[in-house]
Amino acid sequence: MRSIFTVILTGLCIIFQADALAQQAKAAATPPAAAINSKQEIWFSPRQHWKPGTGVADWHEQFLSDASWPKAAAKVKVFVLTEGPIRDMTDAELATMAGFLTKHRMEIALEMGIIEKEYNSKYGGGEGYMFPGEIGNMAKRLRQAGITPNYIRMDEPIWFGHYNKNDAYCQQLSIDDLVKRIARNAREMTGVFPDMKIVDIVTIPPLTMQSDWRQTYKEFKEKLEAALGKPITAVQVDVQWSNPSWKHDLKEFADYAHGLGMKVGIIYNSDGGGANDREWLQNAEKGFTKIESELGLIPEQPVMQSWESFPTRSLPETSDTAHTYLIARYLLPRTRIAAQRKAESIEGLLIDERGRPVSGAKVTMDAPVFTESKPLPVVSASGTVPNKAKSAIMGIRINCECLSDGKSDLLVGKFTYQESGTGTVSKTLDYPAEVQRSKPPKIKAEITTVGGQSVAHLMVDPGQTVGFNSPAFAVTPGAQYQFRAQADLISGEGLYGRIILIWLDDKNHGISACPLIVTRKYTPCSLTVTGKNGQFSIALPKEKNATAGPLRLSFAGTPELRPAITVIP
Repeated sequence: MRSIFTVILTGLCIIFQADALAQQAKAAATPPAAAINSKQEIWFSPRQHWKPGTGVADWHEQFLSDASWPKAAAKVKVFVLTEGPIRDMTDAELATMAGFLTKHRMEIALEMGIIEKEYNSKYGGGEGYMFPGEIGNMAKRLRQAGITPNYIRMDEPIWFGHYNKNDAYCQQLSIDDLVKRIARNAREMTGVFPDMKIVDIVTIPPLTMQSDWRQTYKEFKEKLEAALGKPITAVQVDVQWSNPSWKHDLKEFADYAHGLGMKVGIIYNSDGGGANDREWLQNAEKGFTKIESELGLIPEQPVMQSWESFPTRSLPETSDTAHTYLIARYLLPRTRIAAQRKAESIEGLLIDERGRPVSGAKVTMDAPVFTESKPLPVVSASGTVPNKAKSAIMGIRINCECLSDGKSDLLVGKFTYQESGTGTVSKTLDYPAEVQRSKPPKIKAEITTVGGQSVAHLMVDPGQTVGFNSPAFAVTPGAQYQFRAQADLISGEGLYGRIILIWLDDKNHGISACPLIVTRKYTPCSLTVTGKNGQFSIALPKEKNATAGPLRLSFAGTPELRPAITVIP
């Protein structure tokens, strides 16, 4: 990048451009007012033991006096517990845990299904519900152990109790009935520990897809606060990373919650991808980079949490396969990229959170380049066939089943299912042939050729839906499997839906599903290095279809600095 002296020699107009870029960078480096006026509270919720064989392998090691997460533990404000550890830990183990948390000045949050489940009812068998007395038993156990919890963390009550129409176990209660059931359960805990604060959890975008979500959430909050006699102090967001509208909806909801006087938390986990601990943690770091670097949204309560298969261990914080490593990475100084598109280049500046230039850093530019001469990229997932599965179906969902609603323009090829280990089942679904045969109604669908193969081109507008299932085919319980699909997007950042494999039991009832998330594929185009003033210049890609689309600039970070990312329209 040219020095400031060269810039001066080239003319006053360029000085003004550089000054504008510096001002943009300064603004980008300034966190939102909420982050300036309140200290961030890091919450930590490693995988919990809810039945034998679940949870992190080193659960008890986390609380030893020489536990190998000293830097992360010094910064964690709240440690989250669920029913399983409280129920299963011995008195001595609870005492050791309490001693460690007290020594490190960590508060305790209890995450629970807060909606009262009725006996002899088909509803409430899933997430978000607990029987009367179950929360009281948790309170009794904690009191006997001499532990005083600080927060009730409600597991998405407005979704599981009011809105969710897709789960037969969820009951669509009125707000008044929902509040009554929550209050009865919550009092079993607050009656023993009256100083507990209340924190809510919501999933975005599903909540923000509801036409009345603003007034309904406000009504829910006000009525529950009146029933409990205390405020809901914060709301923590579980981001549905697969939904292309999550960025817009997250910012909108955060502004709305701040307007209600609530702190905002964001759960930093994987986007569903990652075949091992390291990949899961890398995906989680990408999540908080997108939110805090690209969007500039700094939550008051960053929550490092997993309920998935990974990470399998919490320790040590120096290992890039341990959950506490994510906290250590989060504690590094933030970086931001400020950039402008010019006629033939991108001009930019890389700075840290104090506005200081980052020199000698590699900045990569990626573009969503699509070419008809190459086969469609493949999205895939693998795992173990559920023990109760007898058969499976492959399918695709767009704008249906509460997933999302938006414009999707995509190409889809064949789906394949392949077993290994104890299984030998192999199945291929020629989806383009199915589209040609069935001619999906109300959407634009045509067959074209990409990379010498027939593919289906689906153009789905908001309000239109696609729902397709293959015939069921037998599977081998306990076998290893891989599910693959050819798919790519013509436009947009992600598919408003998913390609899916659904496991069925012996009565053809759905057990669980394996979704494939289709996102825009970016291809590295250029690489540059920042100058001593943090500035860089990078030529635009020559391909016309790449130049016309959004361009992504990224800095991978270092052991001393967080990564940064920005998207140039």
